[in-house]
Amino acid sequence: MQKRTGPTLPLTCRQLSMINSLNLRDKNDLCKEQTKLTVTISRQYGCDVNAVAKAVQKTLEQETGQEWVIYDKKLLDKIGHHDSISKCLLRSLGDHYQVIDKIFGFFHAKPRYYKTYLALRKHAISIAKKGNAIMVGGGLSLITRNMPNCLKYQIVAPKEYRIASVARKKRILLSKASDYISQKQLMYERFATKYVGIDLNNVHESYDRSYDISKVDIDTVADDITGRVLEEINIQVSECFYSQTA
Repeated sequence: MQKRTGPTLPLTCRQLSMINSLNLRDKNDLCKEQTKLTVTISRQYGCDVNAVAKAVQKTLEQETGQEWVIYDKKLLDKIGHHDSISKCLLRSLGDHYQVIDKIFGFFHAKPRYYKTYLALRKHAISIAKKGNAIMVGGGLSLITRNMPNCLKYQIVAPKEYRIASVARKKRILLSKASDYISQKQLMYERFATKYVGIDLNNVHESYDRSYDISKVDIDTVADDITGRVLEEINIQVSECFYSQTA
């Protein structure tokens, strides 16, 4: 998405006063036709994104007065009826924010499930277009990477940090956690190449911002993402409001 610093047309003092007198909820009500944004949060395996996504969702809902939905397993529920994927498989993939990445790896290992991937891709793009969505998982970030209404963020950390995190959560040895992360990364790279047709080494610059979770706390990351999203929303609704009051 092209970054902007403010409305593209000059505002009169009267218009500026009217805009400043309204909060974001009021301006949203007046500009219901503006393009709604979608937030995508990718992460290196071993970085916990659960708390970040929930904090971003809470603040965006408070500030905009609108519902923001986190899509992870909810997205899979939309394709659960598909012939190529059973409810048993969905249950076996686990819960929360790792499920999308797990299922992408599953598609790579089982080529016959490619139709299910296409169904997932279709729903992901449809949801992203509608906006007010927070899409979690590297696969979803890749699928929606070229959509102009998507703000793209990435959470990373040194491998040593991620190894320790995985070892602690899964209660396994550090050596096993290291092998586990390497396996997941290879699976993800193969998925990106085979299904999305991109080299992961060339996508880092496409993110609006990356955060090293080993250096900043979760609240700081969530606050920064939320601030950037709200700034973009304010620009959009101010331009819309200007066009209606010009």
